Amino acid sequence: MLRSEWAAQVVTQTRPAPRQSKHKADEEISKIIELEKLVGARAHMVRSLELRFISNQVHDVESFEIEIADACSQHNNLLETLRRRQEGLGVTGHAKLVAL
Repeated sequence: MLRSEWAAQVVTQTRPAPRQSKHKADEEISKIIELEKLVGARAHMVRSLELRFISNQVHDVESFEIEIADACSQHNNLLETLRRRQEGLGVTGHAKLVAL
């Protein structure tokens, strides 16, 4: 049993590192910028729904609750995806993103 685990470990550790594209960081930065736009749009949607509720322009409360819960959920998912992508950038990619 130990021999098979050791052999699998040797195969895994001696595998060459994956090659990275020179433009991979630029592609990831453009995806992050797109995500930032989507997060902003979804946040605007949540705010407008909240304003509709505050100004008493809601006629069907049940469907409104579903709509605002869905919008909040999508906003939170986009924020989490954005956070993960930003963490995965690395130092130079993060510096490029900040410079934009």
